[in-house]
Amino acid sequence: MRNYDDIVMSELRFPATEGCYVILKPGEDELFERVQAIVTEAESSGKFAAWRVEAEALAESLGVS
Repeated sequence: MRNYDDIVMSELRFPATEGCYVILKPGEDELFERVQAIVTEAESSGKFAAWRVEAEALAESLGVS
């Protein structure tokens, strides 16, 4: 990494997917509905897209690809 000589990036890579995932215990229906509403709002308002742009810029500034 560009700013930290003693930190290395793992060679292990996971396949990239589009989408959001939340893991909940079975029976957490009310929590699921609330989380689903938040995710839907963040997607439809463009917040997720904006957060991704910010995260990619931060990663670039830290030398992470």
